[in-house]
Amino acid sequence: MGKPKRYGAVDDPDGVHDELLLQKRIMAKQDEALDSLSHSFKRQIAIAGAIGQEISEQDGLLDDISAGVDNTDTKLRKENKLISRVLKKSSTKISICTILILVIVLGVGGVLLWKFVIAAPSPTPSPTPTPSPTPSPK
Repeated sequence: MGKPKRYGAVDDPDGVHDELLLQKRIMAKQDEALDSLSHSFKRQIAIAGAIGQEISEQDGLLDDISAGVDNTDTKLRKENKLISRVLKKSSTKISICTILILVIVLGVGGVLLWKFVIAAPSPTPSPTPTPSPTPSPK
């Protein structure tokens, strides 16, 4: 008859035992693939967590930079207004100073012109000396 039976062996005329062994091997390979996939997912979750933490830190830094830029922008606008006012005042002051200097120069020039040209005595020939009478001898 065929093969001798081992202890605890069951007669398997339809090959059910072989089919069970094949299914167990397939399930073991699937379990290995699922374990590998699970390990990959856990690693991706850890990486995603680290990326999320880094984004949160960068977001905080960007908020700080944004606040600093806003503060600097406000100060810069104030300084620009101040500079505009100073320039406006200084240009007005410069114009006034220029006008005053020109008036003074014209005044001094007018005085000098009056003194040396207009009011100066006209050149007259100097008188010839007349001999003084000499006393006569008596």
